[in-house]
Amino acid sequence: MKKLFSLLTRRKEETTALNQKRVLILASGRTGSTLLEDLLQSTGYFKAHGELFRPSQPIQKNPLHYFIDLAKQCDKKHFISHVKVYQMESVVQSELSKKEFLLGLIENGWQIVYLTRTNKVRHNLSSFRAQETNVFHTNIALEQVSLEVDCYKFTHGIHQLLRWEQEERELLQDIPFIEIQYERHLENGLSHQSAVKTVLDYVGLP
Repeated sequence: MKKLFSLLTRRKEETTALNQKRVLILASGRTGSTLLEDLLQSTGYFKAHGELFRPSQPIQKNPLHYFIDLAKQCDKKHFISHVKVYQMESVVQSELSKKEFLLGLIENGWQIVYLTRTNKVRHNLSSFRAQETNVFHTNIALEQVSLEVDCYKFTHGIHQLLRWEQEERELLQDIPFIEIQYERHLENGLSHQSAVKTVLDYVGLP
C-alpha cells in the first residue's frame, strides 16, 4: 500500500495541474454504457475510450497507470470510458484489489457514473437477443425476432445479473458516484438530453 500511496500522491498533483475531468462508467453489459458514453462524447467535451477491459485486449500489469496515461494523452479533452466489474482481470492480476483500483481512480480525479438496469428480465432478454443475432450495438431499430430460451439458463442469467449488481454496490460503498438508470435515462430517446445534463451537472461541466 505504501507504493500505491506514493503513486496516488504523485498522480493527484498531475491531475490538479491538468484540470481535466475524468469519468468512469461502471456498468454491466446491456445497460447502455456504450450509448451513454457516445452521448457524452457528442457534447464535444470528452474523448471516449470505450470499454477498456475487453477480454480481447491484453492484460494490463499496471491498470491504474494504464488509465492515468490514457487520460494524459487526451490532448485538451476530458476523459471517459466504461468498465464491467466481471471483466476486470487486469486488476485482479495486479497488486490492487478492485476496490483499491476504484479508490486509486478517485484519488486521481476520476468521477464514477454507476449505470444500472432495474428490470432484470428485460435485461437478460437483451443479452439473449444480442448473442442470438450477434448485434450488440446499433443506431437503428432492430426487427422483431423469435427466440427459443432455455428456462434454466434464463433463470441462471437473472441470478448472475443480481450477483454482479451486488458486487458493484459493495465496491461502491464509501465511494462517491452518481447513478443513472437505463429505464429512466436511456431507454427512451426523449430522455437522452436529461441524462447528459445529469452527468454534466455532476462532473461540473455546463
